[in-house]
Amino acid sequence: MCRLVLLFLLFPSTALAVWPLYFEFDGQRHFLGPLFSYSRDEDGFKFTLRPILSTYDSKGPRRFLYPLGKISEGESYLIPIYVSKRTDGERYWNLFLLFGGQSEAGEYGGLFPLFGKALKNFGRDRIDFALWPIYSHIVDQGRETTHLFWPFLSFYGGRHRGFRLWPLYGIRDVDGGPKSEFLLWPFLFLEEDETAGERKRFFFPFFISQTSKGLKETYVLWPFFSHREWERGEDWKILWPLFSVSSGEDRSGLSVFPLFSYHVARGDREFSLLWPLFEHKLWHMEGKTFEERRFLLLSGAKQYPKERSFTLWPLFDFQRTGQEYTFLLPFLLPLRGEEITRIVYPLITVLEVRRRGEKRTANLLYGLFTEERNGKDLRRRIAFLLDYRNVGGSVRLEVLSGLLRLQDGRLEKLLFLPVRRAQRQTFP
Repeated sequence: MCRLVLLFLLFPSTALAVWPLYFEFDGQRHFLGPLFSYSRDEDGFKFTLRPILSTYDSKGPRRFLYPLGKISEGESYLIPIYVSKRTDGERYWNLFLLFGGQSEAGEYGGLFPLFGKALKNFGRDRIDFALWPIYSHIVDQGRETTHLFWPFLSFYGGRHRGFRLWPLYGIRDVDGGPKSEFLLWPFLFLEEDETAGERKRFFFPFFISQTSKGLKETYVLWPFFSHREWERGEDWKILWPLFSVSSGEDRSGLSVFPLFSYHVARGDREFSLLWPLFEHKLWHMEGKTFEERRFLLLSGAKQYPKERSFTLWPLFDFQRTGQEYTFLLPFLLPLRGEEITRIVYPLITVLEVRRRGEKRTANLLYGLFTEERNGKDLRRRIAFLLDYRNVGGSVRLEVLSGLLRLQDGRLEKLLFLPVRRAQRQTFP
């Protein structure tokens, strides 16, 4: 296999005769149809090995078993086996249950769940544990929490005080923050924050009340009945999600699910008919308008300030950004992104049409038919059968990769043997 690939690299003109084992397209060399591809330019070289969903970039991240594996300067991982992250002066890694790292607070590490500590990580200032969940101690923003047999028994200290014997009873008072208490969680829960002006009363699921500055919420038999009231309006939900209505100075709405719904708020609009058959959304952000229409969830059209797209899943997908566009047929995975487009889509795409600047390309059936246009230059190819080029006004026609070649109407090669000196012609 290695010898065959080496032959393709050294003698591409000969290898053209064994398509689909090898073909060239859009600056890349492809082997075994869509399974392998290779390219080189001023930015380095790229190699993609799609059977194991892997890529190698000489000046970029490497992917393997996409999306599970990645190697880059700041982050590397193989989910769920290994993770390594580096930022300015900080690092973190874990190998199975063994972990370690360094933060501004110092070095840390451990073997979960036997023992360990973490400093300035996992969203906390410090975490210590031993035989978790038997014992753990957490410090964050001056608040200390000790868990014994988490989540059943907890003690609070520092900038908050109290204890928790879950699910029977618990009480917690945070300095400058809320004071909360529960009994037979989640049935009875009380919380009040005088500083923020917030108050919560839960008798779950029969009655829930939440009030804050400018907003009051009431739920009965959550989530079926609810009422929200604020300074400029209110909304009701009855037998949610079947019926809802909203009204106010800057909004209005009515929903009878799944027959239809509409909501208007501050110039933004949402409408659905026989959901999920049809949905329409229009909203504004930073003075720009965004609009979406969806059919059966995965199909539809988007119109953003700098991007437009139309998808008829699973048949095709069309995206346009400025003067550049991409068309894929079929479009089996309703996902977008640079890496999935490079690694996965070539395996499952029958027809691909692209435009980047002045260059337009088309690829049908993994190189069976290809077309490349760059300004007035044109190249069309049908596997190894026929190759037509028009570069700078000079026309070349080649049959069976050299059985017959005509250059500007004159015979240049016959039966794979040169009749006269060939003029080198490279497609831009």
